[in-house]
Amino acid sequence: MIKTLFIITLMLFQSLNALSISKSKEFTLEHKPKFKKTSFEVIIEHSNQNIIEHKIQSISQIVRKADICKGGEYRIRPNYKWENNTKVYLGYSSNIIYNCEFIDKKAYENLLDKVKKVDNIKILQNEIRFIQTKEEKIQKTQELENLAFEFAKKYVQKLNNSFKSCKIESIDLHSNHNTFITEQNFVKLERANAAPKSKVSLPINKTFKNSIIANYKFSCL
Repeated sequence: MIKTLFIITLMLFQSLNALSISKSKEFTLEHKPKFKKTSFEVIIEHSNQNIIEHKIQSISQIVRKADICKGGEYRIRPNYKWENNTKVYLGYSSNIIYNCEFIDKKAYENLLDKVKKVDNIKILQNEIRFIQTKEEKIQKTQELENLAFEFAKKYVQKLNNSFKSCKIESIDLHSNHNTFITEQNFVKLERANAAPKSKVSLPINKTFKNSIIANYKFSCL
């Protein structure tokens, strides 16, 4: 009983006299993703509703065959304009939006070239962005966590050079926002009547930056 009380008293004494050391450190990894993401919109106007429907089916077939874009929902509606305060009927119009993900830029360029061969349509092309897949994000998070734990073990060894004994009390990890680094954020909207051989431009720099912040607490005697 006396021995047990002595051990408890000793542990309490050590706990009260332990020095608590806090430290924060950010860990960062950069990598080049494989996948790219963009979208384009097709606008069709004609006096004949059936012709619009036929063009939409032709475009949808081209897109399905390429197998890199999804979407294609559309609605054909009457098209008007105002002239001298009068509503003038022009025919019909429809617009279709396709969302695309791909690795090979050439495949996307080839798809656009084929779509542009459909007569009398307009194409609005949005920016191309490099994206980080879920698998890539999980992998980089695990690598960052490993770096944080390795740092803690090495820092304890460093503290042991100045103290009798040190240990890790806690490690609190916070995921920082992923940052997409690029020098060119947008590409200009490209229409169907642009130069036939013009190609899609990509961001110059293609890097994702993943980071976590680790908050450490060490206890030393």
